[in-house]
Amino acid sequence: MQVSTVSDSRGDAVSSSGRAAWRQFLPGMRVVVRRVIAADAVGSARKYSDVIGIVISVTDAGVVLRKDAAGYSDDAAVTISAPEIFTVKQIPPRPRRARGLFSG
Repeated sequence: MQVSTVSDSRGDAVSSSGRAAWRQFLPGMRVVVRRVIAADAVGSARKYSDVIGIVISVTDAGVVLRKDAAGYSDDAAVTISAPEIFTVKQIPPRPRRARGLFSG
């Protein structure tokens, strides 16, 4: 399931059908969520953080992911609230490392 997103008037990530794209996620999907983490005092400059993970659950309040980025070994769950979600995308499973390619 490839989810294309745009932001609505509140800044929520929504799919091309107008529905919040992250609400279409199913447990077990590997996704990347770009979230808003800060804004300056004027509100014009936003800062973002990307979270790559496996969907654990989806509610009206947001999404819970188990981190799944390369080099990250902790299975910590991350809760991202709906207002923090800027854009989302389903991504393919992490590539498997080939064993024995470089052994002699």
